[in-house]
Amino acid sequence: MAANLPTSASPKAITARSRVQTVAAEPSRAQGSLIALPATAPEWIGPHGEEQLALAAMDQPKKPAPKPAPKPAPKPAPKPAPKTPAKIPAKPKTPPPKAWQPPVLDLVVPVGGGGQASNSTKEPGDPDVAYAFNLTISGTKYGMFSEIGGLSWKAEPVPVRSGGNNEWVHSMRGPGKFEPLTLKRGWFASTGEFFNLLQLGLQGTMIPTGAAGRFILTIECLDRGYQPIGYYDFTECFFVEYTGPGFNSMSGQVGFEQIRVAYDYFTYKPA
Repeated sequence: MAANLPTSASPKAITARSRVQTVAAEPSRAQGSLIALPATAPEWIGPHGEEQLALAAMDQPKKPAPKPAPKPAPKPAPKPAPKTPAKIPAKPKTPPPKAWQPPVLDLVVPVGGGGQASNSTKEPGDPDVAYAFNLTISGTKYGMFSEIGGLSWKAEPVPVRSGGNNEWVHSMRGPGKFEPLTLKRGWFASTGEFFNLLQLGLQGTMIPTGAAGRFILTIECLDRGYQPIGYYDFTECFFVEYTGPGFNSMSGQVGFEQIRVAYDYFTYKPA
């Protein structure tokens, strides 16, 4: 193509060449680089060649400019955990004072009851007899006593007040107290046995305990057939009183003598 060009270039051709070279030397505004030209550029470019070079430069595919890498969004600072206010321990509720109530007592249930069979009649509900008995003093049995009374034990109640209670009082059991026995029998003028026993007791020389003048006394309870059904045992007994018969020539009654016996306590046991 260069061989066909004329050797002498016209001023117009030179001007066109300089323009092409200037365009080629300028950096491409679209791509940001230089347009590569052939090593041996033609000395003459026709009137249409300038336009073709310009169009060729304009027809180059435009590469999009690389987008800048997006900056990572700053992570939001973690919100501080809400402070939980310290719980104030609740004050224990004081229960209202309860109205005073009397204590519940254990009931004493008697063993047996009224349905027991009688040892005298062998029938349920029949009480035993009280007229058949024997009296034993220090191992000697006396069966001539007609009456024994004063078999008693009691405890006096002791009132105790509680603070703030003005309606009633607590009753506490006081110490036990045993009443003296009263022994009565027919009078035998031939002997002063019980007077002698009283005298020995006052002197403190009664057998078996000697110095204190005390003895053991037992009441043997008998049924209708005069068989033993129970025993009252009296501990540490001593005579405290003697009463002779009442003499009355107008009465015509049998004479009786009576003695009283004090003791510490008694017990009962069935036969």
